[in-house]
Amino acid sequence: VYAGTGNDFNNGFGKGIGVYVSTDDGDTWTLTPGSAFLNGLNIIRMVSPAPNTLVLATNGGLYRTTDGGMNFVQIVPTGAGAGNYISDLHLDTASASTIYAAVYGPGIWESTDGGATFPTNLWTGANGAPTAGVKFISFTQSTSPNNLIFWASVQTAGYGMYRSTDGGANWVNIA
Repeated sequence: VYAGTGNDFNNGFGKGIGVYVSTDDGDTWTLTPGSAFLNGLNIIRMVSPAPNTLVLATNGGLYRTTDGGMNFVQIVPTGAGAGNYISDLHLDTASASTIYAAVYGPGIWESTDGGATFPTNLWTGANGAPTAGVKFISFTQSTSPNNLIFWASVQTAGYGMYRSTDGGANWVNIA
């Protein structure tokens, strides 16, 4: 069992020191050896697409380990820049090798290789997704009737709810 540290939603106090691991069902916990690399970052969400592999959404970027927390590397979504706030992160509901990450501002990125790369931004100016003034993004994905429906709550100058029925290729602002 893995647990991330830091709380980005508690009025400014977030003591992020890395990732804890328990190998005895939560009776005891130890900080993973690579956690020093994450010191000072608040872990927003974690997913595990494969054994010993974790992808972390933090207030300072995306990070990945493939050795159970011995070493972490920063993963930079193509075109997003390093160190961006990652406001949400989810495994695809049909395939654990596909991961979606919401980058504060520019959109939702897709990885199809277990989080090694995030080359595709599902939000473009031409597909109905918001692009101006976007800040915090949270999202979810359906399991029924298929995994192609996404809902995204978006902070812009106000707030908006967006839906895609085709896996993120097109988005509609819904009331």
